[in-house]
Amino acid sequence: MCAVQNARMLMMDEATASVDMETDEFLQQMVKTQFKECTVLTIAHRLNTIMESDDVLVLAAGKVAEYDHPSLLLEAGGTFADLVGQTGKKNSDFLKSKADKHFETHHANRVTRSKTTK
Repeated sequence: MCAVQNARMLMMDEATASVDMETDEFLQQMVKTQFKECTVLTIAHRLNTIMESDDVLVLAAGKVAEYDHPSLLLEAGGTFADLVGQTGKKNSDFLKSKADKHFETHHANRVTRSKTTK
């Protein structure tokens, strides 16, 4: 059962924006274990925070630009891939491996449904 009085959804808006990366990782792991039965909606600018999400919705100019698993968005190129690329080669490689590992572990049999609006 989901924590916080049996809630089915946890919504976090920039919950880790003001913490260091170690604390961010700790909170991500805690959310994964303590809220594994919940739908977790995370609003974040810090890409590391969302790379192990099941789906990412990218907004551009107030409209949906892309929506899919981070690994598939990176593979497709586009806005999300550009944002990750702007973090530098070393960090973008780290973020990609994090997304790929999550995808392989949890979504290997998933049908690609990448939605991109241009």
